Amino acid sequence: MMPLPPDQQFPELGLPVIEEPPLPNSVRRPRDLLRLVVTIAIAAALLVITALAVTTTSGLEADLIGVVTGLPAALIYIVQFFGGLGLLIIPVAVSIDLVARRRNTQLLTALAAAAIAAFFAVGLRFAIEYLTPGQLLEALTKVKPDGMRTLTLDAALAAIVALLTVAQLAGRSRWQIFSAVIVGSVSTTLVLSSSLTLVAVAESILLGFAVGLISRYAMGSPSERPDGLAIALALRDAGLPLTHLTRLDLESRGRRRYRGVATENGTTQHYRIHVLDRDQEGAGIAAYLWRQIRVIRPAARPAFLSLRRNFEHESMVTFAAQSTGASVRELVAVTEVGVFAATLAYIDPQARPLSELDPAILTDQALDSIWSTVDALHQSRVAHRGLAPSRIQLREDSTPVLTDFRDGEIAASDL
Repeated sequence: MMPLPPDQQFPELGLPVIEEPPLPNSVRRPRDLLRLVVTIAIAAALLVITALAVTTTSGLEADLIGVVTGLPAALIYIVQFFGGLGLLIIPVAVSIDLVARRRNTQLLTALAAAAIAAFFAVGLRFAIEYLTPGQLLEALTKVKPDGMRTLTLDAALAAIVALLTVAQLAGRSRWQIFSAVIVGSVSTTLVLSSSLTLVAVAESILLGFAVGLISRYAMGSPSERPDGLAIALALRDAGLPLTHLTRLDLESRGRRRYRGVATENGTTQHYRIHVLDRDQEGAGIAAYLWRQIRVIRPAARPAFLSLRRNFEHESMVTFAAQSTGASVRELVAVTEVGVFAATLAYIDPQARPLSELDPAILTDQALDSIWSTVDALHQSRVAHRGLAPSRIQLREDSTPVLTDFRDGEIAASDL
C-alpha cells in the first residue's frame, strides 16, 4: 500500500502552526571555501611541477597535439566552431535562464564575476610577461615558430568559467553537459591554435573557478532551504503528528533547531528538532582537521562532509547509545526534507545543560550519575567523543541526559 501524502497522514490535525523568522534569500556555503582552498592548491602545485619539468610538459603537450591533429579535419572544425559559438551563446543563455528563474541578483553576481575574472587574467598576464618574466613565463608559455610566445592566460576562458561557477548548474544535467562541451571546445581550440599551452589553459580555468567561488561566497548563493512547514509535514510523513513548530535559534553550528509539539490520543509530547541543511555541508571542517591533528587515532573520526553521511552517522550512534540503556536523549524520527535538508527529532528530556547551571547545585550524586551514564556507554563500546557541559543535561531530579552524538563512535577502542 502506498504511503499517504504528508498533509493526509493526520488529517484530523490540520496544518501545523509554524513560528519562525523568514528564511534568508541567500546563504554562504562553507563548502565553497573548501573548494577555493583546493583550487588554489592545485593551481600552485601545477605551476611548481611545470616549472620544475618544463621539458616534460612540453613533450606531453606536443604528443597530445599530434594525436588531436591526426583526427578528421571535419571533427576538429566542429570542435573549433562550438568553441567560438559557445563564447557567445553561454552568457546569453545563462542570463535568460537566471532571469526566467527570477534570480536577478545571481545574474548580476555572475556577470560581475566574469568581468573580474577577465580583468584578473589580463592583469596577471601583463605582470607575468612584462614585470616578472622568468621561470613562471617559461612554465606557462612556449615559443611559436614565428618567434613569438603564446599567451600566459586567456581572459575569455576565465570569464566563462567564473560565470558558470556563479550560475550554479549543479543538478541541471543538460546545462552541465552543454557547458562542459563548450569549455572543452574552447580549451581545445586555444591549444590547437597555439594561443595557449595546456598548462596555461588549466590555469585559466582554475583562475575563473576561483574568482567564481569567491564571488559566490561573498554574495551568497540562492537559498533552497525548506521552511518550517515543509519540515513539519516531512516529520508527519515519518509518523510524528506535529501540531506546532517553533524556531529556537537563528544559527547553531550549521544546523537549525526547533521545538516541536505533537498531540496524539489526547497526550502532548515535546520534541527537539534538528535540521541539517545541504548548503551547510563542510561547516566546521577546520575544527575537524584540527581534531585530526591533535587527537590520537582511532579516537579521531573522519570528517563527514555530505549531508547524508552526517545525519546517518549521528542517528546510528544515537540509536546505539539508546540500546545500551544509558540515559541519552531519545531519537524518535529521522527523515529527509526534500533533497536539500534532513531532520532528526528527539524527545525533549525537559532538562538543562550543565553550562547553564550554577556549579553550586551540582551534587556528588549528580556527578556520580553522569559518570555512571558515560561508563554504561563505554561498557557497550559506544563513545561520545564530544562530551562538554553543553552536551550534558540535568533534570530536576538530578538525572543526567547525554545529548548530541554527532562526534560519537560505535565499536570504539579503549582510547
